Amino acid sequence: KKVVMIQRQATNKHTIIHDVPEDLPKIIADEDKVDQILTNLLSNAIKYSPNGGEIRVKAWEEDADHIIFYVSDQGMGIPKEHLTKVFEKFHRVDNTDTRKQYGTGLGLYLVKHLVEAIHGGQIWVESEVGVGSTFYVRLPKVPPAVKEGKEQVEK
Repeated sequence: KKVVMIQRQATNKHTIIHDVPEDLPKIIADEDKVDQILTNLLSNAIKYSPNGGEIRVKAWEEDADHIIFYVSDQGMGIPKEHLTKVFEKFHRVDNTDTRKQYGTGLGLYLVKHLVEAIHGGQIWVESEVGVGSTFYVRLPKVPPAVKEGKEQVEK
């Protein structure tokens, strides 16, 4: 909620819809790093969406061990040939959009690292050019490192 509130203050040109159930289970995670993941995904959605566009943040409990959240936009979309590359270091999607807001190509690379290496989760994107993109993050409720430590203690 905190990240969504901050991003809402950063833009008056987009509608940000927050669809996270109050009873979403808590997870064991680095709160600052999860905030960083959400901040990056939301700021990208804002940056690449037209004024007046809708950005949606939704989360749910997938199963007993995982939660999923996504950030979707109504932006320019990502061509299919770039979908597997957007998380690579320094990769930027080349497009003919006249807006001069392009990043360094490090944001999604960092997000992928935070999701996978730090939290043991997964990240992926679904996109259609001219329609928008949805970035999904799947996180374990208990990261593998914590689970392994608990198993070691029990032995």
